[in-house]
Formats: sequence, structure tokens, C-alpha cells
Amino acid sequence: MKIFFILIILIVPLNLFCILAEQSTPLSNRDFDNTIHDAGNVLLRVSNYGFLGSGDQAGYPSLEFPPGSAIDYLYHGAIWVGAKKIRRNDEGFKLYWVGNPSFNNEVIPENHPNWNPSLQLVVDTLTTVGFDGDHSLYEMLPAYNVKEISALGQQYSFYWWQDVVLKNIVNQLNYDNDGDGLIDEDPLGMPFELYDPDSLFCFTIPTDEDEDGLIDEDSDYPGYETSIGYYYDYSPFGTPGDRDWGSSQSSNIHIPLEIAVNQQVYTYPVQYYADMVILKHKIFNASLIDTLFDVSVGFYMDCDIGPQAWGSQFIAPDDVSSYVGAPYEFAYAFDWDGDGGLTTGLLGFKLFGEQDYEFSCWTWSVGNGPDDWDPLDYVGTTRATANEKYWLMTDRNPDDSKYTSLRDFPNTQIGNPVDTRFLYSICGDMQGFANPTENSINIPPGEFLDFYSVIMMGNTVTNLQQKTTLIEYFYNSGFDYSVFGNLPSIPYLIELQNIGNGTSIWAKWDILSQADELRLYYKERNAPAYTWEYELVDPTISEHVLDSLENNTFYKIKVAAIFDSVYLESRTLEIETTSSSSEPDEILMLSSKLYYNYPNPFNPETTIYFTLEYTENAEISIYNLKGQKIRKYLIFNNQSSIIWDGKDEEGKSVTSGVYFYRLKTGKINILKKMLLIK
Repeated sequence: MKIFFILIILIVPLNLFCILAEQSTPLSNRDFDNTIHDAGNVLLRVSNYGFLGSGDQAGYPSLEFPPGSAIDYLYHGAIWVGAKKIRRNDEGFKLYWVGNPSFNNEVIPENHPNWNPSLQLVVDTLTTVGFDGDHSLYEMLPAYNVKEISALGQQYSFYWWQDVVLKNIVNQLNYDNDGDGLIDEDPLGMPFELYDPDSLFCFTIPTDEDEDGLIDEDSDYPGYETSIGYYYDYSPFGTPGDRDWGSSQSSNIHIPLEIAVNQQVYTYPVQYYADMVILKHKIFNASLIDTLFDVSVGFYMDCDIGPQAWGSQFIAPDDVSSYVGAPYEFAYAFDWDGDGGLTTGLLGFKLFGEQDYEFSCWTWSVGNGPDDWDPLDYVGTTRATANEKYWLMTDRNPDDSKYTSLRDFPNTQIGNPVDTRFLYSICGDMQGFANPTENSINIPPGEFLDFYSVIMMGNTVTNLQQKTTLIEYFYNSGFDYSVFGNLPSIPYLIELQNIGNGTSIWAKWDILSQADELRLYYKERNAPAYTWEYELVDPTISEHVLDSLENNTFYKIKVAAIFDSVYLESRTLEIETTSSSSEPDEILMLSSKLYYNYPNPFNPETTIYFTLEYTENAEISIYNLKGQKIRKYLIFNNQSSIIWDGKDEEGKSVTSGVYFYRLKTGKINILKKMLLIK
């Protein structure tokens, strides 16, 4: 079953960034992998856990607006998923209440001698959260996380570096794992017929939706800048124990829904749309037998708003959250006093759902957040329900003294600033278990739902309403880029390279619409801002060489585009001028749908597969982690593979570890990884 929602984040200035993120943190300290979106007017940190923002883990920026302002608007934002699920014992038999469940917690399986048809089936209401700020809990973790280090041992050491947040810029070959022009086609980089169902990568449930022989292919990533992450609320390796993390984990009993989540984040360097970040969550039901009934999806937003340098203890207490109802349906937060004119923006948050779905938005004071400490209890000892989170997500208030509906009472915090947070969610008609309708939200075994949302930044509530209309139009168009028309767009500075004798730098960029004027700015790194100089560049091209620079000197470089009276700048990159004997390589896509090595990992040899339209001056080179070339193969006509036997040019076997192989011709230059295990 596919269900569509959308969440939008809108913010203002814009820098651009493009990498395939890699984890370099020591294993013992690795909490999560993250990357920063900066292709729009917002710097947003995303992770391969179920949350946005840096929290206490990675520092600033968390959600900075505008770029370069050092003003943050988010401590943590996190996906929450709730559902009803039939309870089973370890043998897989359904469980039933004995007597009145309101007075006891005794259950028996369906194969018990005392079972009879009059007994009530045990159906739990479970909630999995990416982050619970009141209790410091994280329940959606990547496959390779800190709780798997001891359980997986050497396997963890071999594969953890693959489990990262992937990032791609449209039209740039940054995560095209087999050179066919598709982003993130499959994390394993191999054709479907070679896929091992017991793979150690465990990124997500393998699928071949269009039956073209490729795993989980999705070439329809609509973002200009796209990041991709994968995480789970259960251990895909079958590791026993609570799969939760955080300082409150010892007090928490986490009963997983058994969901695997593919998170995609999109940003756009285009006027008006540069102020938003769109999130798509594909939620898989990984159970082989159980449907998730009456699913509710939502986002928890803990907004600490103000200058980064002040610290959360000073910026958190004076924030305000509110809500704008139909037809807009979005929550928003802002700093009450504006920090003396420093913090003037409003962060808006919107879910997109079907018309008949139920929206809810709740707020509470710090420390009074909902819990599900023991979700298998029928009734808690001090609460109206053992799962207050699911009640709030399905628009019910378990405690009037703690929780306030911002949708019903939007002025609750106006004039009364607090350390604000809100939970904004959508649910169906809640008939999915007993009497499902088209407005019920159920996820059968092995199926998924798509959940969209957006964060948006503006200067006034009216401005946020206007942006909501804009993003709804873009969303309803199926993310059709023609909606942008000829809107001014921010250039994206892709890379810098030294060429020649150390006094010239080659710069390459991308831009979605042709500017009236392009300028390539440069200055020495530590020079004052007034020393920026620029060279005019033909607006129809996307590369330029700066000459007559100082050798062995660090430079800052950026691209500016002028559209009539609109001036837009790219991010700034730094480079040190040094002599180079090479010219920049032109990176093009392979004509083949396959470019990979198999097996990977391997021992003692692996085959590198490829298909080229021509083989003139083609070669494949093998490099170690130090960047030293250890083996080279020349490619001849009609050749489609080579075998590396794990030896260097002298015939000596190399040690276990990560190696790189580069395919290079006159027009193609692609580098990929492989792992040798002995």
C-alpha cells in the first residue's frame, strides 16, 4: 500500500555541497554518520539515524538559516511511526488475553489447551521514535551502529564504513554505483541475479520493482541535491536485546514495529524553492506475517532557536510554537524576542496527506513528554494508556494536564515563550484493524508507504502561507522541474583543481537557469572581505580557469549569478595553489548499465565488469588506501572484464583492506571501492 504525505522545510540563503559521505570516525566512537544539505537557503544536518539536526552529537550547523548567519532553528527533528500489531510468542503463535485485560496481563497462545474463540486477541499499540527529547531515546538506528559492534565483531569492522549517508547533485556522477546514470540504484553495486539475500550490508529490503534485473532501482530522485540514508527499528542481523540508544535506554522497553526506513532529502537552488527542504520516508514493513494496522506517521520538532555561539541554555527558553489550520495545515516556531534583531525567521513544518486523514499537532512542557516505557502493559499504573505517544499521534489526549493541541489552541504559547517542542502527525480513520476502508492506513507484510514532509523558512506567517501554496503546487506536479520555468537559480560550485605551474586554478560549477551575468570571485584565504576580485565568465559555460595567482597560496573561490536585479552566490571553496602536470578530467557517464566488481568483499580474487563504447587508451588501475597505484590493466577491444588476483605489479599478495579501482579513458574517469578479506 502506498500512502503519500509531504513534509517541507523552507529557509532562505543558499550554499551548495556535493559528496558521497564516508565515515572516518574511530569505530569505538562512531555514533552516527551525517552530512549537511547546503544546496538551498538552509544548512541542514541529516543522519542515517531517524533524526535531523545535530542535537548534542555533531555541533553546528544543525539547521542554520540563512547560510553564514550562525543562527540555528533546530535542536532535533525526528520521525515517529506508530501502529497496531498483533502480539505473538517466540514460536510465532498469536496471543490472547485470559479474562479481562483491564485487570491482568495474563496471556496464552492460540495453541494453548485453554484457548477458545471467545478470548480477546492481544493487539499492541507500538510507537518507534527517531528521537525522544524528553527521555533522550533513539529507536531507529542504521544497520551498523554502536550496539552491533560486539555482536558482529569482525563483520562490523569490515562493513561499517559502507553504512553511510549518501549524497548526490543532479547531473553530477557522485553516487552512480555502476555508471549507468542512476542514483543509488542499489547499495551493493551488482545485478539482481548476483544478489545474495544474506548480504551483510542490510541497507533495506531488496526489491526489483520494474523487473529490469537491478535491485531497488529508483532513478526518480526529484531533488537537485539528494541525500539517502537507511535505518531500522529492529536488528536486521537478528541481534537480541532492546534496539534503542541514548541516556534513557536503561529505563525504556523498546518493542519494534519491524520497520526498515529509506530516508531521502531533497533541496533546490532556485528562487522561492531554495527556502525549503523536502523529506521522503519510505517505510517498509519487514515482517513476513504481520500487517501494521492504523499506522500514524509524524515528526517531533524540538526547536532551539537563536545564535549558535550563545548555547542552547540561552536560546532554548524563549521560543514559541503555533499552528495555522485549514487550508494550509502547518506548524511553525520562532524566537519570541528575535534576539535583538538577530533571529528574525520563522520555521514552518508541513505534512502532506489525503484530505480525509486526521491532522494533529501537540505541545507540552519540557520533561512532560509522552512515553511508552512498557508498551505491552494494557494499562499503565499512572497513565490512561501505556502508550501516550500513539494516543497523541492518533489525535487523542491521554492527559489534559500535560498536552495541548496547537491545532485547536494555536495561541497557547503566544506571549508565553518556552523551550518549545511539538509533535505533528497524520493518521487515517482508525478502522484499519476491524473494518478497513480506503481511508485506513495499513501496511501489509513486505509492503511500504511513502511519507512526505517539508520544512520551510519565512519572515512572517503570511510568507509561510505563500510558500505552502508554492510547495503544494510543486508536490502536486510530481516535482516537475518545469514549474521552475526560468526562475533565478543559485550556482553550485562543484570542484576546483590546480593546473599548470601552480598559478592557475580550474573551477567547475552547475546552474539550473542561464544567468544574465556570471562572476567567478577569488581572494586569498585570510585576506579581508573587501579584497574579493572577480572575472566575468560567459553565462553559457560552466567552467573557467583563473590565471596569474600566487603559488603555494590558499585561495577562497565562489561563483555569483546575476539575473536582472537578483544576485545569487554559490558556496565558497578553498584550494592551495600548487604545480600540476595534469589537466582536469572530463567526467562522463558510462554507456553500460553495469560497472562493478564481484564478489565484493572478495578473497582471493574479484572480477571487475564494464562495457565501453570504445577502448582507446582505456585502463583500469588498482590503488591502496594511501593512493599508491599497485596494479594496472590495459583494456583491449571487446573486453568486458578483468580479474584482479589480489596481487601487485611484482606478483606479491597484498594485505586485507580497502582498495580502489579506477576506470579511465580519454573521456571517462570513475573511481570505486572494494574490500579484500583474508
